[in-house]
Amino acid sequence: MAGFLRTMALHFPLHLAPSMAVFWLSLGWAGRKEVAGCRFEEGAGSRIADRRVIGWTAAALVACVLILRGVTCNVLLGEGYRFFRGGAPRLAEPFFERFERLSARNYEERFYAGAMYQALGDEARAIDAYQRAVDLYPGMQGALYNLGNVYFHRQDYAQAAARYARVLAINPEEENALNNLGNCLGLLGRPAEAEQYYLKVIALNPVHADALYNLAVNAYRLKRYRDARKWLARTLAAHPAYPPAGDLRELLRDAPR
Repeated sequence: MAGFLRTMALHFPLHLAPSMAVFWLSLGWAGRKEVAGCRFEEGAGSRIADRRVIGWTAAALVACVLILRGVTCNVLLGEGYRFFRGGAPRLAEPFFERFERLSARNYEERFYAGAMYQALGDEARAIDAYQRAVDLYPGMQGALYNLGNVYFHRQDYAQAAARYARVLAINPEEENALNNLGNCLGLLGRPAEAEQYYLKVIALNPVHADALYNLAVNAYRLKRYRDARKWLARTLAAHPAYPPAGDLRELLRDAPR
C-alpha cells in the first residue's frame, strides 16, 4: 500500500501539496510497517526508526494543512467574488479580507486574486495583488504582463511600459508584450521607438493583426502616409474583417498621397 501511494504521488503530482502529503504519509506508513515487522532491542536503533516514522507522518500532516489552507483560500475568494458580482460588495469584503490574510505569502494565490480583482474592475486591489506576486516571485511573467495591462487601462503608460519591459527581459519573444510596449511608447510620444517593437512582432509573426494595424497607425502619426496605407493593406489582407481598420481607412482617404 505504501509503495502504491508513493508511486501515485510521484507520477501524478496534480498539486505539490497533495503529492507531498501522500508521499510523506506513505513513507510514514512504510516506516510503521518496518517497525511493526521487526523486533528491536531497546536502544538507539528503535529510537531512530520511531523518529523517522514520526518525522514522515508529521511532514504529511503539515502538507495536509497546506492543502486545507489552499482550499480555504479558494472558498473565500469564490464567495467574495459571488457576493461582489451579485451586487453586494459589503458582504464580499469580509471574505476578501480573510483571503488577503491567508494568502499573503503565496505568489500563485496573489496572482489569481489579481486576476479576479481585475475582472471585477477593482484596479487598485489588482495592482496590489499582482505586485505582491511579483515581490514573492520576481520572474512571474503573467503577473508582470497583467500589471502592465492594468496600468495601461489606467492610462499610466510609463508604468505599463516598465512592466512590459520586464516581461521582455524574461522572454524577449513575447509577441503581445512587444506590441503593448510599442503602444505605450507611441502614446508617450515616442513613435519611432514604438515602430521598432511592432517590427519585432512582425518578424516573429507576420500576420499578427494588432502589430500590423499599429504599424499603420504609427506611420500615420509620423505622416508617412504611403507606409500607413501599405501596413493597412497588409492588415486587411491577413484579417479582412479587422474591426478598427475602418477608422484609419477614413483618415487615409483624405491624407496626401
